Amino acid sequence: MQRKQIQEALNKQTLEQFTNYARQLHPDSPEEQLKLIKHLQEQHYVQYMQQIYEQQEQSSNHISQNGSLGDVPTLNNSVSEEEAGESSDIEGATETPSNSQIVPASIWTRKDIKEFKATINKESPESIIKVGHGETVTVLCNFLERIQCMIIGNR
Repeated sequence: MQRKQIQEALNKQTLEQFTNYARQLHPDSPEEQLKLIKHLQEQHYVQYMQQIYEQQEQSSNHISQNGSLGDVPTLNNSVSEEEAGESSDIEGATETPSNSQIVPASIWTRKDIKEFKATINKESPESIIKVGHGETVTVLCNFLERIQCMIIGNR
């Protein structure tokens, strides 16, 4: 099942961050920690698949507008639009064809949240920063003092 493979890969990459976050929010309740971790993992998977679908949709729209593949940016290790649609369906799971590849997820964290918030607010009031090779990531900052960490995914 492709959904299961993708979800396991994402969960493996984010387990430590989600666990630390859950421990901070619910220090005396392992049940609540587990519930929060599961919720965050599911939410991360859904957002990840949404991003893949949107990238495929943009690529598809660009091809149909230009009528050629010459100027279309490629997505390395991407799943096809059909596969992304199938894997985003929570109820229906399909087996992964042997020639398809799963796009690796990425997560970036920063320990000093106050400095990060100040930097983001100073650089761009819309909280938009450039990451890597021209990719744009929108970060929503919660400015409550009790917040000690943020979980940021690419979208």
